[in-house]
Amino acid sequence: QQPLVFHADFQFRFFSKEEIQLFLSRISQIILGFENSIQSELSNIKLLPVSERSLLSSFNATGVDYDQSMSVVDLFESQVVVHGDKTAVVFGDSSLSYAELDARSNQLAHYLRSKGVKEDSLVPIVRIQSDAAVRTLAGMYPYDNFEIEAEMTLRSGHVEVNQALEETLRNRLDIAGIYVIEARIGYLAYAPEIAGAMLRRQQATAVVAARFKIVEGAVSMVQMALDHLKKQNIIELDEERKAAMVSNLMVVLCADKDVSPIVNTGTLNH
Repeated sequence: QQPLVFHADFQFRFFSKEEIQLFLSRISQIILGFENSIQSELSNIKLLPVSERSLLSSFNATGVDYDQSMSVVDLFESQVVVHGDKTAVVFGDSSLSYAELDARSNQLAHYLRSKGVKEDSLVPIVRIQSDAAVRTLAGMYPYDNFEIEAEMTLRSGHVEVNQALEETLRNRLDIAGIYVIEARIGYLAYAPEIAGAMLRRQQATAVVAARFKIVEGAVSMVQMALDHLKKQNIIELDEERKAAMVSNLMVVLCADKDVSPIVNTGTLNH
């Protein structure tokens, strides 16, 4: 039998010598796995040698015996007594020791009790998740839209928005065993800092709409007056006189103040 020899060509720009040796050792381990049976499935082949598997097993053996009668809080407080100065949690560049974390948790507990929260109360998680769900809806729908009436908004789409709120809350609170029967937004209001601007916008929109109706009605009345004069053959007006009449009628009908008429005692031309 001829020995099986591995020879690897590689570039140091992409791999180190240690990485290639590790790669060849894994290939060797796979081939040795077929030593007893060439029909073995690849899923049954161990990629790690026995020595590394033993090391990995010992590293992951984190289970320890503890007093089953003690709660998680009791177990934590026992660690505070023994390892008070040691690091308990790390987040980014910040860390807290067991003693500091215990002090923070006690501070939070006193605050919740001052708010009427009792043992086994689910109010904190409901409050936090409800706030998060409302913030999510605020990012999904505009508060209002005066330009595109068909667009779904928080003010116009009550049914759809409430359904979305219920679905969002169910997804967030299901993990805590809380079933949401109904959720709805009962009151919406502009923030104080933008209430003034939005009020001016609403007023401007109302003014433009009112002016549009006034002009539309005035044009109809002028057209009706011209048609009536022509039909009754009351007076014949050239284009210049018609333009003057239309201008005067539009001023009278569209002005926001009372118009003072000027009586012409002469002829049409003077």
